[in-house]
Amino acid sequence: MTVVRAALPGDFDRLRAIEVDAGAAFQAVGMDFIADLPAPPDSVLRRYADGGRCWVADEHAARAAGNALTR
Repeated sequence: MTVVRAALPGDFDRLRAIEVDAGAAFQAVGMDFIADLPAPPDSVLRRYADGGRCWVADEHAARAAGNALTR
């Protein structure tokens, strides 16, 4: 079961890995300008998480499988 929950600092490394993996999909369709963007550092992810604006899809309550940052 996948649960959507607020991101925690322990998720940040996984969120960056998801960003890198997503970049490969953009690169495959010629959108290198998106693929080449750096993954956000802890300070940015923390700002979103502390503001209640970073959510993760958590697979089996084990690890983040996807994320959304909101304004």
